[in-house]
Amino acid sequence: MRTTFALLATVVALLAGAAADANRDLDALRTAQSHLSAVLTVQRFARFTYGLSPEAGHLPVVEEPEPHGEGAQIQRFRYLDARGRVLGGGYVIQQPDLSFRTHIRFPDGLTEDVVGKAGDFRLPPDPKGKEPFGELPQRFDIVHRLSTGDVVRYCQELELQEDLFGAFPINITSTGELRLGSGQTVRFTLCQPRPLELTGFTDQLDVRFGGGERLRWEVPVGLDELPLLDQPAAGTFTAQGRAMRFELTGTGRAGEGGSYNRWSLGDRRGLNGVFLLNPDFSGQGRAQRRRSLEFVGRWSPSARGNLLLADGQLAAAGPSAGAQALGNLRFSGMVVAYGPAPGLR
Repeated sequence: MRTTFALLATVVALLAGAAADANRDLDALRTAQSHLSAVLTVQRFARFTYGLSPEAGHLPVVEEPEPHGEGAQIQRFRYLDARGRVLGGGYVIQQPDLSFRTHIRFPDGLTEDVVGKAGDFRLPPDPKGKEPFGELPQRFDIVHRLSTGDVVRYCQELELQEDLFGAFPINITSTGELRLGSGQTVRFTLCQPRPLELTGFTDQLDVRFGGGERLRWEVPVGLDELPLLDQPAAGTFTAQGRAMRFELTGTGRAGEGGSYNRWSLGDRRGLNGVFLLNPDFSGQGRAQRRRSLEFVGRWSPSARGNLLLADGQLAAAGPSAGAQALGNLRFSGMVVAYGPAPGLR
C-alpha cells in the first residue's frame, strides 16, 4: 500500500513539474512575442518618421520647380541607379496655400499618391516691432494611398511662432491611422515639441493595435529632426494586460551611418534582457527573469526567429498579428511640416 502511495506521489510530482515547465515556456513565449512586436513596431516608425534604414536607397534627382496653373508649382524628380538609369520618380504639385499633391513611383514598381490639404489659417504671434508674415496654415489633413491597397491617413496640427527670421512650428501633433489592405487598422499619435530656445527635443509616439496592444516610445532628437542615438530612447509595450519596458541606444550620427545597436528589456516581474541590434533591427541576445533564464533568441528584420527556452526546447517566435501587419506596410514616410514633400527626401 505504501509503495502505491509513493508511486502516486511521484507521478503527481512529475505531472506538476511538467505543468510548471509548460506554463513557464508559455510565459516565455508571450514575453518573446511582446518583445518582437515592439521591435517591429519601432523599426517601422523609425523608418516612417526618421528615415532610419540600412538600405542605401536611391536619392532623387530633383528638377527646378515650374509654374503649374493658377499660382501653383510642379516639381519633378527621378530615382537613378549608379549607372544613371531611371528607376522611378514622380512629381509634387504645391498650391499657394501650401496644400500639395504628390505621385511617387518607386524603383520596385510600387506607387504612392499623397494629398495634403492645408487649413486653419491663422496669424502666428509676431515678434516685437516686426510685421507678421500673414495667415499661415496650422493644420494639414494628409492621405497616403499605395498601390498595395494600404491607406495612411492623419491630421497634423501645428503651433507656430514667429521670430525675426520667419515662422516656425514649435509644436507638431500628428494623429491618424494606418488602414492596411488586410483590413486591420493601427492608430497612432506623434507629438513633436520644437521650442525655439532648445537644441534638443523629445518626440512621443503612441501606437494602438487591436486587442488592447499598445506601444509608447520617447525619442530624443536634434535640430536635424533625427534621433540622438547616444541618448536612451525608452518606451513600453503592453499586451494581454502586461507592460514591458524597453530602451534603445546606439552609436554614430543618424543619417550618417549611425544606428541603434542595443536593446534592453524589463518589467515588474524581474525581467532583464539585453540584445545586440543590427541597423535593420534584426538582433540576438538573452533574457532572464530574476536569476533564471527566460530565453535566448535571434530574429530577422521581420522580427521572426528561434528561441532556446529554459528547459532546452527550441521554439519559433514572431510578432503579434497587428504588429506583423504593420511590418508589411510600406510608404514614403510621414510628411514633415513646412519641410520637403514625400519623395523629395
